[in-house]
Amino acid sequence: MKKLITIFLLVLPISTYAENLLNYKTDIEKCDKQFEHDMDGNLTSAEMIAVTDSQVICYESVAHKIIDKYYSKQSEPMKNNLRESIIAYKKNANDMYNPDRCYNECGNLTALMAYSPILDFVKNYIEHLTNAINSDF
Repeated sequence: MKKLITIFLLVLPISTYAENLLNYKTDIEKCDKQFEHDMDGNLTSAEMIAVTDSQVICYESVAHKIIDKYYSKQSEPMKNNLRESIIAYKKNANDMYNPDRCYNECGNLTALMAYSPILDFVKNYIEHLTNAINSDF
């Protein structure tokens, strides 16, 4: 009986901890669902860019929640670094999708395509944050 109680006491905090991290996946899914909802319809390229930028901001807010909860001692520098990284990544992605030889779709469409690597970057950042939290150092 003592072993059973001990195991229960050990498993309960771990399962609660894991459950908290899983909530961030639902936050990401909420961002994705909002994105799909906002993109539904006849939007101009500029409107699609605005919706995609909102998704980046949504992902960033999920990262901020994780940082505030698990990295409180260095939360402000981490959030500032993330913001600066996103800005730099946007510049790099825009450069990547605007080669010297431009074609008819250059402009808003290439700007929209440039958001794909930015979204990947922020999602990967969140994944790495949660992996670091789950690590047994």
